[in-house]
Amino acid sequence: MNASTTATVPTTPPLSDQVMIPMESVHKWHGAFHVLKDINLTAQFLSQILHN
Repeated sequence: MNASTTATVPTTPPLSDQVMIPMESVHKWHGAFHVLKDINLTAQFLSQILHN
């Protein structure tokens, strides 16, 4: 008896849905001044982060 099997191919999410830069619980000090307090940020691939 010959049983047929089907292979499932994992799919990759589109590039725009893939996380490129994960930041969790970031703290930044400038001298005694606590500049960033527990910052969380996720930037997707192909997204733009602008700074003036």
